[in-house]
Amino acid sequence: MLLWLADYLSEFYSPFSVVKYLTLRGIFSVITALVICWVLGPRVIRLLNSLQMGQAIRSDGPQSHLSKAGTPTMGGALILLAIFISTLLWANLENLQLWSDWLGRRLPQSGSEKSAWSARKVEIFLAVSLWSGGGALSILYSIIN
Repeated sequence: MLLWLADYLSEFYSPFSVVKYLTLRGIFSVITALVICWVLGPRVIRLLNSLQMGQAIRSDGPQSHLSKAGTPTMGGALILLAIFISTLLWANLENLQLWSDWLGRRLPQSGSEKSAWSARKVEIFLAVSLWSGGGALSILYSIIN
């Protein structure tokens, strides 16, 4: 999304055209994901604590581990959310390869590949995924705020 904005702004101020370079967008994407984790991290941890999604500690383990009881165990979800948002912000969303790789399969380059999804199936899957993902993000936003 920010690539589209930079393309528009580069018509008025030429240094914005540097955003077209993949390496710079990759660096910005990593920094953006890090900032998202820093900002949303405490809120997600409080949310997980309130939902009582804590780690259960076995009694036969070391005594030093008992202090970790109740630690939230869904930190990977925060990282995946940050990477997903950062990718949506900095990637070239018009590139079909981005979406086909996201599906875990490559679109057929020729008619000889029968194992890949057809373009119509990919479009339907993307439409349903984006619609449900948007709904999930709006529910998550309403829970956090």
